[in-house]
Amino acid sequence: ARRKNVYAGAYRFVDGVWQNELPDQHISLRELLEQLKNEPNLFFVGEDVEKFTEEIAQIIPHGEICDVPQWQIPNAAVLAALGSVAEPVENVHGFLPAYLKKVEAEENWLKTHTPNGESYVEKL
Repeated sequence: ARRKNVYAGAYRFVDGVWQNELPDQHISLRELLEQLKNEPNLFFVGEDVEKFTEEIAQIIPHGEICDVPQWQIPNAAVLAALGSVAEPVENVHGFLPAYLKKVEAEENWLKTHTPNGESYVEKL
């Protein structure tokens, strides 16, 4: 939530399954709200949602803001339930996380260095 940027995605519950409608991303709050403002039935949830109540209400007055503390952070039981219906990863050793944003130190380093397609991580 620093600098009014958020990690966000938009999902729709269809036939008992959550479908990703807007890919998970690191985005400015204003840009996210502009993308969503014409969508019906918006429900905002997350541990920082309360910090942005005013901004959300200005751009999306029809949006609902979750006020249930237990729903604001990931829940292990819900994660397990979602995992039980998810397609298993075939090669767990090849599984890589999808980082939505580089860390600030890496972004700053890249401003003054051009990797030219080469790895900028030195293996010792």
